[in-house]
Amino acid sequence: MISQGEAIMEEIKGILHDLFGIEHTTIQLEHESCGQGSEALRLGDEGEDGAMQREGAGPEDMVRKS
Repeated sequence: MISQGEAIMEEIKGILHDLFGIEHTTIQLEHESCGQGSEALRLGDEGEDGAMQREGAGPEDMVRKS
């Protein structure tokens, strides 16, 4: 059985590949707040147009979901 974190990771990798052609990624998921500033992407933080956004980021930093 695939964990929720693994499923999220596969979705992120698929988006990066499909939208930007990125073949290799190094991504780390944190289960709790890591306390390293505002560079966190919180899944579920969606704007009105359905885009996910980094905490504290502006509109130019949005990541579109497929």
